[in-house]
Amino acid sequence: MSNDHGASDPRTEWQNQPTEDFRMSRALLDRYVSASHRRLRLLSAVQYFGMVSALVVSVVLAVRSDGGLLRLGAVMMAFLFAFVLTMLYRTSGRRDVATQAALPSIESYRADLERHRKLFTGFRLWSRPLIALPVAIVVSIGLARANPALARNIYLDLVAIVVGICLTCVIAYRKGRQYQQEIEELDALRR
Repeated sequence: MSNDHGASDPRTEWQNQPTEDFRMSRALLDRYVSASHRRLRLLSAVQYFGMVSALVVSVVLAVRSDGGLLRLGAVMMAFLFAFVLTMLYRTSGRRDVATQAALPSIESYRADLERHRKLFTGFRLWSRPLIALPVAIVVSIGLARANPALARNIYLDLVAIVVGICLTCVIAYRKGRQYQQEIEELDALRR
């Protein structure tokens, strides 16, 4: 970009500065971190609540079901949800929740981002559908055997479940990449 100003002119220096050197003000960064940290804590609470609820429902289904294959599918489902709860617990780390809620900092927000990134990448991402697909198949076959009149609809539901699991994996993988990008941007802002 050419201009008519001298090399020491402030307008020239301003126009020639690299765009990646933009720095957020400390107040703006703190507000962003606080709002994002609240969102991540809410997501964690929803994940725990959802997994505990699903675990309870699958245990009740295992106890109350009549068919052997349906009961086996419900037990497998209970193990799946227990496995996901274990992953959530192991990635949470040891932290003082009261301190984090009172004083959200960039470091605690980054730690939460890292924890969520771990849940949506690698082993923790791909292990869930590898376990969920056989569970869905066994439960659907058990339901179809228990209700032969509804077998066609149950198998169509199974196809929808398999497609849903695959789409969920793709979305989770993208979310993991988004968390990684946000971690890198946060690290760049802190430099």
